[in-house]
Amino acid sequence: MAILILLMCSCRTGEKIQAISDIPETNTPTPPIILDSTPTVEKSILSTATQHPSQAPSPSLTPTQLDATDVFLTEIALTLKYKCLETVNDLPTDLNLNGKLFLDPDFYFYLSTREWQKIPLEEGEKITFFEVSPNRKMAAYFKWREEPRSQDLLVIESSDGHQLSSLTLTPGKYGLEGWLDNDRLWFTYDTEYINEVMVLNPFTNDRQNLVSQYEGLKRIDYNGYPLVSTYVVYSPSLEYVLFPQVDNDNFIVLYDRPNSKKVFRIIDHTHFGHMPIWSLDGKSFFIPLGPYPISDSNGTSKNRQEWFKLSIDGRAQQLTHFADNFDNMLIGEASVSPDEHLIAFWLAQTYKEPPELTVLDLQTLEVTNYCVPGYKSIFNATAPIWSPDGRYLAIRSSVEQDATFAVIVNLMDEWAAKIGEDLLPEGWMISP
Repeated sequence: MAILILLMCSCRTGEKIQAISDIPETNTPTPPIILDSTPTVEKSILSTATQHPSQAPSPSLTPTQLDATDVFLTEIALTLKYKCLETVNDLPTDLNLNGKLFLDPDFYFYLSTREWQKIPLEEGEKITFFEVSPNRKMAAYFKWREEPRSQDLLVIESSDGHQLSSLTLTPGKYGLEGWLDNDRLWFTYDTEYINEVMVLNPFTNDRQNLVSQYEGLKRIDYNGYPLVSTYVVYSPSLEYVLFPQVDNDNFIVLYDRPNSKKVFRIIDHTHFGHMPIWSLDGKSFFIPLGPYPISDSNGTSKNRQEWFKLSIDGRAQQLTHFADNFDNMLIGEASVSPDEHLIAFWLAQTYKEPPELTVLDLQTLEVTNYCVPGYKSIFNATAPIWSPDGRYLAIRSSVEQDATFAVIVNLMDEWAAKIGEDLLPEGWMISP
């Protein structure tokens, strides 16, 4: 039985965005909600927060001199639900699951037969950067040897196990970020200035290095390692690029490359701390932002992150309103379902506690926290992996103290089940 808690607010629609610096900071109370880790009853509780949504600070999109078109923010009512699932030890025996799941370290799990396959590797070889194509028919990964590391072998493999392509890349130089489409991969590589981008067609070996020298883009690193804030992210068409900008505040800029102009910039106090998720048509993207100041007028630290949908035509939609009810809300790594109706992500109120699996419905804007813990902290939990049919998620969970498990979550029937200990799900392909 799941406990159900609702937090609801009535929000504004079609309001023109203001500069966040012009909006006074307000204190946002935290609702007195305690969740039972093993709930046995259902409850419906209305938030006791006293702050009206109209008093909450609004995020800011800043039209530039290159594009002075007014930008509008659409805010829609939010329902926040807690629906806590119990994690059982085994998958249901009558479950009809399909597909092929890759789990680190180096296992394939065939869902229909429940069979495990250890990937054959030579002594000292490792597999890293496992990424599944949008059509779920292929996987790309690096195969390399630590000592001596003479080369990094990029392998493209079909879901039936056939090697479709392999290329040798400079050892240790490139990080595989993902697929732009079913024909191209994108990589980042570090330079003295920024993490630059290379686009590669692994079937033709066509390569394109994209030099990212944009106004206000600065390298920010920690002990010599670049932070996410030094990344630039291109749309699948490569016509648009998203990058951080420092200009008396921290912004994210969307830039139109063919027309050499900024579309908009939006304040992000998390310093571009999240990777955007581009829609399949390349016309919009989803991204968590920190639209509110990190501390209030009393110097109290607050970190309130929200989901946004931003479009290449300059439109913005705030999808969540956690700040209406919480002083702190942190969003971790995320992934969108194959039909682009749901976003699965990690949610936590502090950096120290394990985050919890949460799903945002992009059609209703309902947010459901399933109370399934992730791995360690918001920094350690990797993005949930969707099944090809969008009905299941594969995650790494610290569901037991001092132990981690690979877990399958069924959102429709509302259950979670372990499939193996000390394993990290990294990709889910269609059945061979």
